Amino acid sequence: MLAQGPINTIPKEKVDRYVSFVDSGEEMSYQSDELGRVISRTHGRFVDYHGGMLMMLYSKGTNGITSLSTSVVNDSNNVMLSEQNAIDGIPERIVDFNGVGLRDFSQLSSQERREAIDQYSQIINYVVDSLPQDTTSGK
Repeated sequence: MLAQGPINTIPKEKVDRYVSFVDSGEEMSYQSDELGRVISRTHGRFVDYHGGMLMMLYSKGTNGITSLSTSVVNDSNNVMLSEQNAIDGIPERIVDFNGVGLRDFSQLSSQERREAIDQYSQIINYVVDSLPQDTTSGK
């Protein structure tokens, strides 16, 4: 059996730009406590992706908890990749709506992990590479 190399991860700078892009999108929802104070906000974006659609959601709470969900929706592939707290380009959960359903990244075989990270890398690169070089926003 041939030894397989390490899983290539996405550079932190690209992940940070991706998160910033999603976070600067439209506010989709918020949660408030019993006193009406906002305790978390979710922003999102929808992007055309090779004839299908990407739906990206980023949530951030006042307690520091964050989550990022990226869904690919097209005729043949409906998958959601999600991360929570440590947003580093490695999905913690994968939901395959056309197949096996919800799985933790740790449950995947090494080949499935490579494929998931490859798909996630392609998505993040596609989005970030299409952004203008100057990403400063009024936010």
